[in-house]
Amino acid sequence: MLKQYMLKKNKEFAYVHRKGASCAGRYLVLVYVKNRMGLRLGFSVSKKLGNAVRRNRIKRLLRECARASLNNMKPGYSYLFIARLGARGASYSELLKDMEIVLKRARLLLECKTPEWAPAQSETAPAASKALSIPPKAAAAVPSEAIPKITSETFSEIPSEGGLEIPSGARASLSVETPIDARPAPACEADKP
Repeated sequence: MLKQYMLKKNKEFAYVHRKGASCAGRYLVLVYVKNRMGLRLGFSVSKKLGNAVRRNRIKRLLRECARASLNNMKPGYSYLFIARLGARGASYSELLKDMEIVLKRARLLLECKTPEWAPAQSETAPAASKALSIPPKAAAAVPSEAIPKITSETFSEIPSEGGLEIPSGARASLSVETPIDARPAPACEADKP
């Protein structure tokens, strides 16, 4: 979590607590107030939740949950997440889900944004993931233009004398297939190879 997003001073926490609106979930209470400084985050864990080791673990989990939801939080607000007693035994996924629920209730959760560097999902991504046996999300992250097309002409450019060494025990095979995005999409699940 970047330090620029953190509420640090006691008066900042007190201001959010005093002036802010609140929304409660199973494990968290969200107190939020509009500000002029951009997105600010604070985390509060009471001594009722356990000793310092437990409290710090809960704060670390809350910071990670907030970091994961950071792109989807509405900017221009100060957020104060207060852990409830149920957060003692909660896992990361439970806290993350509760944080998203609380943000939705407060209407501070934006539509899921994809990072600016991630390309839009292409139609060929599911086919590429099956053919290359990689997860669909990973295949969607690679645009189809970036995947080189291998044809029989590509191999004719390799020099025959010492250009390509294959160990004696290894097998070399070449299969020429139609490029992934040129294949027609199967009509139904039964037609898939």
